[in-house]
Amino acid sequence: MSNIWFNALFQLKIHEARGTAFQDLFNKVMTAYYGDNFQTVRPWGAFGDKGNDGFLKDEQHYFQLFAPEPTTSIRDIIKNIIKKVKDDFFKLIESYPRLKKYSFLMNDYFVGIPEFIHRELQEISENYKIKTYAWGAHWLLNKFSELDQNKKEYILNSQPLEFTEDIAPALIKSTLDWIIKNSPLVPGPKLLDEDKKLNFEKKIKFNNLDPYFAQLLDTAYYEVDILERMLIEQPDLLQKAASILSELYKKYKKNFERIDNKEDLIFVAILENIIPKYGNILGYRQAALIIMSKFFEACDIYEEPE
Repeated sequence: MSNIWFNALFQLKIHEARGTAFQDLFNKVMTAYYGDNFQTVRPWGAFGDKGNDGFLKDEQHYFQLFAPEPTTSIRDIIKNIIKKVKDDFFKLIESYPRLKKYSFLMNDYFVGIPEFIHRELQEISENYKIKTYAWGAHWLLNKFSELDQNKKEYILNSQPLEFTEDIAPALIKSTLDWIIKNSPLVPGPKLLDEDKKLNFEKKIKFNNLDPYFAQLLDTAYYEVDILERMLIEQPDLLQKAASILSELYKKYKKNFERIDNKEDLIFVAILENIIPKYGNILGYRQAALIIMSKFFEACDIYEEPE
């Protein structure tokens, strides 16, 4: 599987991670990267975690995590972060006097760490003569990117993405099953309408999709004729599926509007969301790509060039 695919999936996990889900993701990456040197920590009853969300024992390097909701107001974030940085550090230094390094890791959703956090940590560093760091989601992504394929697959597959809305998975599965049932076992070369093909390629360029995802869409487009047959046999099913994909596109376009590679993340989010849980096999994935290429061409998803 392409590194581009792995990284996009991981970025998607970051955007869906809240609270303990973000800590679980952090623990898995750190354990995979550092092995036994990294020690996980969980709050334990009235004892709590003493401000410690995990540490590297050989370096006496302690981490504290912060994962605000992406919709949290800037004012609330500033107030909560300043209090959290100070309170958690004071808990740490009291419980772990041998502490040598302190890292504050924030799920910033890849938009950057606020300047005032760096100032707070610099003050701590000067007062306590220790090294302090402020990290964001890019730091965790870089650690993940350096792992081998087996570890990446473990991290991505062990935590299925959770979505806050139920986007009619049974309806989409019916469409996928119809495609799998009616697709030829060995598809032959297809002759496509030249104008439609040209418009399809222009739309891919206009939406700035990474070449890897563009190729997936382009290859699947040669099989969209099967959906033309479905329009004849089950027009309501396909139209409802189009509506579902359109709503998914609008949802993720809004969620990722501040992200540089939002087009790629939207692609992965839609594809992963319409494949049935525990059904992420080659047949379903290819059928899902055919659906996406059809509705991409029909302008139900992504933007149309002017």
